[in-house]
Amino acid sequence: MNKREAHILQICFICGFLLVAIALVQSPIEVSYSKPANEAIPTSSVGQAISVGSQDGGPHSTYILNRQYLPFVCKLQRQSSPFSLAISLPKERFSLDEPVPVTVRLTNISVNSFYVNELDFLDGFLRFEIISPQGTVLPRISPVLPGIPKVILLESGQSIETTIDISHYFELTETGQYCLKAIFQSRINYKGYEPFWEGALESNSLIFSLADC
Repeated sequence: MNKREAHILQICFICGFLLVAIALVQSPIEVSYSKPANEAIPTSSVGQAISVGSQDGGPHSTYILNRQYLPFVCKLQRQSSPFSLAISLPKERFSLDEPVPVTVRLTNISVNSFYVNELDFLDGFLRFEIISPQGTVLPRISPVLPGIPKVILLESGQSIETTIDISHYFELTETGQYCLKAIFQSRINYKGYEPFWEGALESNSLIFSLADC
């Protein structure tokens, strides 16, 4: 084999390797993805649906995905939770001198039962993030009281809720629109209950406004 033939053979080998690599990237693979009942089918960052088929569309479904989307799906799996956290307000507009009661609801959206910490605002396991009309995050003006939160059992579909008047704990003294969300952490299982869910959740965001009257 002369140098020219060897060079052509080398080019053919490289081209063949590239074609195989491209085929592996583009070929669909089967990925098992545990989807909570109220979660939409995952989409890519540009809004293109990555699921091209599912077995039953239920809480535990198998999707056929392209390989380039696998890191995205793995990220979703790491962030999945058996619980959902939601907040609500009785209305969108308040006066400066009236209470602003926020109801926080924690729901077990899985098919299994889990032990979890209570929604304890005083101990800091439940907290609020409030962005003022000026775009700053409002600090909590009352201290967090150290303590050990209770552990409760939530069966599938069960919920617990609490209502907090945030006007007692934050300086809501400026008129305008505020953005609000809740963050909950379950992390202390002092009696060793099993199965215990340990993790953090963020709620939906709400916008409310304060006016002089």
